[in-house]
Amino acid sequence: MAGKKQISPELKVASTDGKPVKPEKDRKFVEALSRGLDVLRAFSQGPVILGNQDIARITGLPKPTVSRMTYTLTKLGYLSYNTQLEKYQLSSGVLALGYAYVSNLKVRQLAKPYMDEFARQTNMSVGLTCRDRLHMIYVENRLPPEASLLRMDIGLKLPMASTSAGRAYYCAVSDKARLVIDDAMAEKYGDAWPEKKQGLDQAMKDYKEHGFCLSIGEWDRNINSAGVPIHLQDGTIMALTCAAPSYLVPAEKLRGSIATSWPCWQVISNRWVFDNSREVTKGGGEQALQKPCGAMDGGAERTRMYSQRVSVGPARHLPTNSKPRNRRRTPAVFLCL
Repeated sequence: MAGKKQISPELKVASTDGKPVKPEKDRKFVEALSRGLDVLRAFSQGPVILGNQDIARITGLPKPTVSRMTYTLTKLGYLSYNTQLEKYQLSSGVLALGYAYVSNLKVRQLAKPYMDEFARQTNMSVGLTCRDRLHMIYVENRLPPEASLLRMDIGLKLPMASTSAGRAYYCAVSDKARLVIDDAMAEKYGDAWPEKKQGLDQAMKDYKEHGFCLSIGEWDRNINSAGVPIHLQDGTIMALTCAAPSYLVPAEKLRGSIATSWPCWQVISNRWVFDNSREVTKGGGEQALQKPCGAMDGGAERTRMYSQRVSVGPARHLPTNSKPRNRRRTPAVFLCL
């Protein structure tokens, strides 16, 4: 009798519902589809060009299975075959899927002006990320006008355990979902898990006390960063971070002034709320509106961003010194720490 198939720790936390993935106990789970997607994911874990043997090693799938999967994915336009190297690489079909997700992520459009303002004020890189299994992926990155440091491309993956983005997400999920993540990380990191867990526990403490998480040279010894979670109306949790080289922003400065000054977003959002929720409600389209939320999770205040379908037209940002006439400017907080 064949032994029970091992499930990778990454697959266990693939779902966003906070429950572990258990293919052997889920009658609706399509194993063949899962294997095909694992083949595609292999290209994010190794070289950009892979042979069937390379994919089999990365995924743990039998080589005959990999051969059938790569053939099918090539026929469907998700892979292309290099006849000279006799290997495969991702094709434009995968890009189309990724672009469809990013382009329809309305929170990116809402967040951009706030991220630009904070990047300009602090001279730091500001990023918006979402979770992918045990990693965080950049969906937006904004830089100061005259800076080229820490340019993070959209789609770049960061480890959850050691980055401020991952720690912010970790602190924001439910206790049950956090246990699932802990189990998967313990299996993935093995002997290195106690050290990773110590950093996550410190992040939980920082988040409960101060409302933000830090990564002081733990992902990259030359980079310091701070992060906070963002809650969307549909239950999605994302993370917003600011980061800079440690020689420009030492740990003391990040912890003592920049991270704790993030409530200045209240001032920024008060200035722009008229644009985002009222002035642009002409024409057609969608607009994401914001509502501040109170203290949650041990006193750390966070912001829920509510998406709502309304008619909108091109955003027209008001000058800094202008005031709408005879209209009440409702306070809105993009980040409330």
